[in-house]
Amino acid sequence: MAGVIDAPILGQVFTAADGPAMLNGRVLEPRPTRPARDAMILSGFPGQSIGREAPDFAGPASVELARSVSAVRHYGSAALELAYVAAGWADATGLGHINAWDVAAGFHLVRQAGGSIRTWPGREVAERPDYLQPAYVACTGAERLETFDALMEQLQQLRTSGQGEQLGAGH
Repeated sequence: MAGVIDAPILGQVFTAADGPAMLNGRVLEPRPTRPARDAMILSGFPGQSIGREAPDFAGPASVELARSVSAVRHYGSAALELAYVAAGWADATGLGHINAWDVAAGFHLVRQAGGSIRTWPGREVAERPDYLQPAYVACTGAERLETFDALMEQLQQLRTSGQGEQLGAGH
């Protein structure tokens, strides 16, 4: 397995195969996830799709996430946000609705750089590979950001209880 995320305008090529994750041929050194009060998150969570799926959840979730960490930024590219977590430039990223082609390479980069990935299955079968799960949180280290994981758990509960609309299937 290998993953490549190329940001040509930025002059950044993130790669990972069986060895360490790299940026422009330089090894990315693992680092722990900072405590929430110091953490920076790159994410558009909950975003428009979750807002349509679970409007009563989305607003409060956005506020709770923003209050629980130092900063939340959104670059508009799940792949690039995952690469930046792998590089240790941000502590976490995650989304509640995503496609496999947006995250497969990034998941591999994060893991090869020493980070951790947690996924949620939505309404689908939990045994599917992680990159086929519709929701995820990736952290730069093994340490997790509890609030972000808890928000995804709440979203998962809404989906399995049938309270969310139809987007939990991972389109």
